[in-house]
Amino acid sequence: MPPHNPLVDTFTSFFVDPNGCFQVPENIGQGCNITSVCNEILREPKPVLFDTLSEWDGARTPKVQRAPITVFSLANALRSRGQWEGAWLVAQLHYDQTLKQEAQTGTRHHKGHPACGLAILARELGSPQVARHYALLSSAGDVYWEHQLRDLEFGGYGRTMLEQYHSSQQQDAWRQRIRNMMQDSTSDQPLYLEAFLAATWFDSHARHILKLAKVKGKQGKPFVEVLLDSVESPNAAEKRRQASPVEIGTQFEAAAGLLLASTPGFAVNSARRTADEQIDLVVHYSPDKLSDIGLPQGFGLVECKSSKSLSGNFVIL
Repeated sequence: MPPHNPLVDTFTSFFVDPNGCFQVPENIGQGCNITSVCNEILREPKPVLFDTLSEWDGARTPKVQRAPITVFSLANALRSRGQWEGAWLVAQLHYDQTLKQEAQTGTRHHKGHPACGLAILARELGSPQVARHYALLSSAGDVYWEHQLRDLEFGGYGRTMLEQYHSSQQQDAWRQRIRNMMQDSTSDQPLYLEAFLAATWFDSHARHILKLAKVKGKQGKPFVEVLLDSVESPNAAEKRRQASPVEIGTQFEAAAGLLLASTPGFAVNSARRTADEQIDLVVHYSPDKLSDIGLPQGFGLVECKSSKSLSGNFVIL
């Protein structure tokens, strides 16, 4: 049995009192440390909190309420007390720990479920574009898990949330694209949902992103980090041949697109390939409750540049 991580006890103490009842931490004392503890757990390479969150997500505690306790309900309770950052990090932990559990066990888990929690929380926080991003991930996660739950073939709540952005026909076509791209892998092989979302932006260049879609061997890193690692050291990631500039550029664009799509106010719609093989991301900005930063509302193009002469890469908007 692996050694117990004291961070788990600290995290648990926020939400479970000495009598074993669920609670919502106050905005004073130890309750103010939620964000720092969550960030420490996010930096842990192992899924130290996965079992705890999984148990809570289905636990019934009659001492507090009759409805099941869920990770989302705990995060939303924090939101209602004004701890927006702590609420988001708790919901993010659910997704992060599920990914790390996949990396550790080599088997799939229903990542569409925690992604849906993030989408709902983003909506409650007043950021419709972040809600859309995680609802898309949740819808892709339903396709990813439909071999276990056949009802997900028609879509879960993530799909319902997307009705304000896309018609049913558009969603059916999009989900079928995701389904077709996933067919190259066995139904039990863990994959990054973000790879398939980003691949829908790039059409003929999608293969450069999908080649990195397998969770195995990535140590549970977020997919953006996987993409940037490949851009930074393409020969290490591609041992059999030299990675082409188009491949590196596509992966860098995908990383920038995923970062923008998870930023309040920004929606990534597609990528545009120019005659000289350059790729521009097509994005739309709308000010919302979390991102009224003075930019005019509307569409824009994002072009990424990678420089070997500098220590790292940078993005030009």
